[in-house]
Amino acid sequence: MSRYSGDMRRGYDAIVVGGGLLGAATAYALSRNKKNSVLLIEAREKGHADGSSHGHSRIIRTVASESAQFGAMAKESFERMQELNRPDRFVAGPVDALFMSFTESPAFKTLAAQNSEPVLGADEIFERWGIHLPRSGVGTVDKLSGILDPATLLDIFYEEVGDANIRWRIPVNSWHADSAGVTVTTTDAETYRAAKLVLAAGAWLPSLLANGTVDDYVRTRLSGVRVERIPLFYFDYPAGMPPVIPVTLLQNGHPDMYAMPEFDGPVASPTTDGPRYLKVGFHKGTAADSPENVDRTIHPDEKRHALNYMKENLGLDLTLDHTGVCLYAMPPDLRESKETESYNELPLLGDLPGTPSVLLAAYGAGICAKHALVIGEEICSLVNQRQPRFDLMEFDPSSRLRVR
Repeated sequence: MSRYSGDMRRGYDAIVVGGGLLGAATAYALSRNKKNSVLLIEAREKGHADGSSHGHSRIIRTVASESAQFGAMAKESFERMQELNRPDRFVAGPVDALFMSFTESPAFKTLAAQNSEPVLGADEIFERWGIHLPRSGVGTVDKLSGILDPATLLDIFYEEVGDANIRWRIPVNSWHADSAGVTVTTTDAETYRAAKLVLAAGAWLPSLLANGTVDDYVRTRLSGVRVERIPLFYFDYPAGMPPVIPVTLLQNGHPDMYAMPEFDGPVASPTTDGPRYLKVGFHKGTAADSPENVDRTIHPDEKRHALNYMKENLGLDLTLDHTGVCLYAMPPDLRESKETESYNELPLLGDLPGTPSVLLAAYGAGICAKHALVIGEEICSLVNQRQPRFDLMEFDPSSRLRVR
């Protein structure tokens, strides 16, 4: 029940802005709590493909180097996702991930050290998967990895929250926060009141912060969300190749290509059906100045690069069926300069510094998909002022920022 009354539209315990995987998972967790009333506000239509949460395949990998907690978060979230599978609905399932690099790669050595599986040589990789690496190529298999269907998972979240508690195609116009709660006004001139506000708008976070009661210093520091345009290539799945998630670290020490099997339709699964496509995305795309101005066209030189990369580096001569575009929205790196690395995937989860009653939930692109169920519950705990099960201090914006 609402704890607010008056001349505003119905009051809520929490308002979540952003209907992608992180925002929807948070609203899902709050709704399942039953003690919370929640409103989910999404600026675009249901099922839109403008952000990072769309499509029918995404990787879950449990070998991670970004944070020591990521592996445990991924394992638990993956187990929970598989419990949502039904005969008529595939959400997630196990598929081995094959990390490939060169013998001398420091990044590969770090991954292999975390993994209990042996390091494989180029010949064994070719025999098992038909992937033809250079002679110095090596690989290691994460047997706890898998794939999930983001679109199906989102539908489950939305169903739990309920149509009456979701506003589609309604951007937030402004919001005001104080110690008593928050007021959110949308572009259709409706006003809502809540005890807590969760900002989970991904690439649109800077514009959302610009329309609210945020300390100027904090707003400036948090405005550096990096938006990358990631071209996606859907190849016909290679005949005879068992389902596998190929990941390469061949060019610069960091993952430069992720590929994953995509199955045909929401019912198909790795255990009952062969893959329809091999979905390929290159880890670093091209910068976009804003999410609204992303080029959604795949250009001929990008297609040539994808085809040549797969053939020259992996020995796979593939047939391209169709293409797409996904966004990576990476939170700003708030670590001290001595900690800063060339690529940051640490999320920002916690109270928005200097702004009472508001929580920040900013997670980097595909990382969010792996941890969605767990992080949604962790944000729910923060909303209800309970102790999270994981140590979120590493991701707490208040520990990185000092308000002037």
